[in-house]
Amino acid sequence: MELRFAKECVSRGLPVFPAGSDKAPLTLHGFKDATLDKVTIVGWWRDHPDALLAVPTGKESGLLCIDIDPAAEQWYAEHLIGLKCRRIHKTPRGHHLLYKLDGLDIRCSAGKIAPGVDVRANGGYIIWWPAHGHEVIGDLEDLAPPPDWLLEKLTIRTNSRNSSPGNGGLKIAEGRRNDHLTRTAGSLRGQGLEHETIVIALQAENVARCDPPLPEDEVIKIGKSIVRYDELMAETTDDEPEPLRRDLPPAPPYPLDALGAILGSAARRIAEVVQAPEAVCGQAVLAAASLAAQAHADITIDGRRELLSLWHVTIAESGERKSAADDIALAPHRDHEKLTADQHRRDVAAHKDDEAVFEMARKAALREDDPNAALARLGTPPATPLKPWTLVSSPTLEGLHKLYRDGQPSIGLFHDDGGEFLAGHSMAQDNRAKSVAGLAKLWDRGEFDRIRATDGMDKYYGRRLAMHLMIQPIIAETILGDALLCGQGFLARCLLSWPETRIGVRAYVQESLVTDPALSAYRKATLTLLEADRPVRPEAPQELALRTLQLAADAKTQWVALHDHIEASMVAGKELASVRAWGSKAPAQILRVAGVLTLFEDPAASLVRVTAIEQAAELVLHALEEAVRIIGTTGIPIETKHAQALLDWCHQSKIRRLHSGAALRLGPYALRTKAVFDVAIRTLERARWAVPVPGGAEVDGKHRQRVWDIR
Repeated sequence: MELRFAKECVSRGLPVFPAGSDKAPLTLHGFKDATLDKVTIVGWWRDHPDALLAVPTGKESGLLCIDIDPAAEQWYAEHLIGLKCRRIHKTPRGHHLLYKLDGLDIRCSAGKIAPGVDVRANGGYIIWWPAHGHEVIGDLEDLAPPPDWLLEKLTIRTNSRNSSPGNGGLKIAEGRRNDHLTRTAGSLRGQGLEHETIVIALQAENVARCDPPLPEDEVIKIGKSIVRYDELMAETTDDEPEPLRRDLPPAPPYPLDALGAILGSAARRIAEVVQAPEAVCGQAVLAAASLAAQAHADITIDGRRELLSLWHVTIAESGERKSAADDIALAPHRDHEKLTADQHRRDVAAHKDDEAVFEMARKAALREDDPNAALARLGTPPATPLKPWTLVSSPTLEGLHKLYRDGQPSIGLFHDDGGEFLAGHSMAQDNRAKSVAGLAKLWDRGEFDRIRATDGMDKYYGRRLAMHLMIQPIIAETILGDALLCGQGFLARCLLSWPETRIGVRAYVQESLVTDPALSAYRKATLTLLEADRPVRPEAPQELALRTLQLAADAKTQWVALHDHIEASMVAGKELASVRAWGSKAPAQILRVAGVLTLFEDPAASLVRVTAIEQAAELVLHALEEAVRIIGTTGIPIETKHAQALLDWCHQSKIRRLHSGAALRLGPYALRTKAVFDVAIRTLERARWAVPVPGGAEVDGKHRQRVWDIR
């Protein structure tokens, strides 16, 4: 026996003593030696390690025990309901029914109530069988006094074996008899009783309380419903529940080395020091690199032109240090933007002076003899300085277009909580289709048009948009199941990543990245591109006019082979068939990534080498593998999401037996209406996660009609 059972009894005020395998006390004065002293108890079991744990009954413990032996099983079944016992110990041969003695003068007896029914009270003791592996039903805190009819039998000293049964109470009228007996059967089954015992108890209850009694075959049928329930439970125990959704397979490792010497080393150091997942750091660095490189070149193959703009979506839980990784990756861009903003303020002040001078000259020209010639000589007004902003987080499509009109031609949409953008005005249901189409034009060709009733129509060319949205899994489940975002190609233009969590395994790293060599090299390469002059059309200083990178011969051969391999993999039944939208964009993505990697290694490069194509292919194929892994796992019906939420809540709350009232009051907020809960619980039933209890059962101290066992 484990001493913890003895200590548990002592903590509840129950004195204990050791007994031998024959149940005889091992102490000098028998049960009179029972004690609450832990030192004495430890000494006893040190001397008798195999002793049985015994507890005195009667006034020493306040316990009354009705000991049911095999000879009394029929009597027990017939009186089971009326016994109203809340604490039952299974014994090697029967049951111990425990009650509060409440100071009553009840003596031990054998067979006084019925053959095989013994009483253990003042002057007796019992073996505490739960300490030796036997089942227990109920809690000691719930002990109740014996029912009146039983107390009458215990206190009458004459033989009262033939007195009336203890199933008395209010009569159950027609219309309620089936429900009452079904509830009773469910309650008895919850006590672990055998089906034959339950049927006998139901028959006794039927005769004693149902008015008029149900036919015997009807009572047997109710008992059989419990048999069917147990059979169902046995089936579900042997047969594993069906998953409600496909589990997300483990994430493949992010290929940091494929980022190249500068970007790869920077991403690795961020991951090592910040302790964010490597994929988060890799995506952050590559997206930031795209923002720096996209304003300096495009890449062409056989007359087809691809931009160097890259879009990324990274999925990670709150607490994965997404913001910290993004802050470091974008630090050069923010510093450059601040310097540009300072210069912009000076330029605006100078522009006001220039405008004043120009206005004076214009007025003077109007006073000349030939004002038209004078105005022609004066020329155009001074150009308004371009707004300096290159980083935005939650723009509307119209706001983005306006910024392109008045500001820089190369912009980055970066947000470490991308759900704010995806749930914002631009992506609201009424605006989503228009926003997705407008953004797609920027990714494809770097252009857009604006049509206004007041302004007429304008077209803008030579713009670039890099993007990195970091989102939490709950947002990912929504957007990756959105037919419009997937079907119109917005998400298919994004390189996806959903890394394994690192929460819980991160030790603090006592290092600074401020002067880290890898980050210093990354910062220098980034600022080289950001500070370099951007080629623009002289007639339109906000319109990029970019040179093109060409593929080396072996690089082109490699790219064509990759193109054909990816295309073949999208045939029905092949590995990319489920993500054709992503697969169709993958060859272009390889070109774009290769161009970014090339400019970071050599800003003046004009040729893309085969190594850049191979590195880019590794990164893009990783994103494709992630798309295959993620798409379909996240896009699930709302009914299944609700069922999963209900199941998760039950498991987290350690609820093994659920009643509908608890779910409606305390369960997940989305399930607190009967209609939604009913759909969710039926889904769990079909998947064998929830098994309905016939007739309900007692839960939280009350009988509940709608009850399920949760697996």
